[in-house]
Amino acid sequence: MESKNRLKNLTIVLLVALMIVQFTTHQLSSGRNGSQGVHEVFGIVTFMVVILHLISNRKWISGVNKKIGKKSLTKPLMVRFAAAILLCLSFIGLAVTGILMSRVILVNVGSPRNAGDLGEIHGFFFFFSVALIVLHIYLNRKYLKSWLKKKSVAAN
Repeated sequence: MESKNRLKNLTIVLLVALMIVQFTTHQLSSGRNGSQGVHEVFGIVTFMVVILHLISNRKWISGVNKKIGKKSLTKPLMVRFAAAILLCLSFIGLAVTGILMSRVILVNVGSPRNAGDLGEIHGFFFFFSVALIVLHIYLNRKYLKSWLKKKSVAAN
C-alpha cells in the first residue's frame, strides 16, 4: 500500500513546501526585488504538483463519481468531495489570474491594464484556497495521521 501512496504522499509534502514558498515570494515581490519571477515559476510548479496530486487520487475521485451516479454518497463523503472540487476550482482561478497578470514569465499572455483588478481576484482565490486547504487537511486528517504515524515508526 505504501508504494501505491508514494506519489500522493510526495505531492502532499511538495504542496505544503510550495505553498510556503509561494506565500513568501509573494510577500517579497511586493517590494519589487526580483522575487516576482520566482513567484511565477513556483506558481506554475505548484499547479503541476496539484495536477499530480489529482492523478495520484484518481481512484478515489472515480470511486466517488461512481457513487454519485448510483446516488449512494454519504454526507461525509459528499462534504469531502465538494470541498475537493471547490479547492480544485480555486486553484484553477489562481492559475488563470496568475497567468493573466504575469509580469515576468508569461508577459505576452497577460494584460497589464487589468493587473489591479486581477490582483484582487487572485488575492480572493488565494485566501479562499487557504481556507479550503485547511478544510481539506481537516477532512483528510485520518489519512494524514496514519501516514505520519507510519513515518515516525519507520524513523525509529
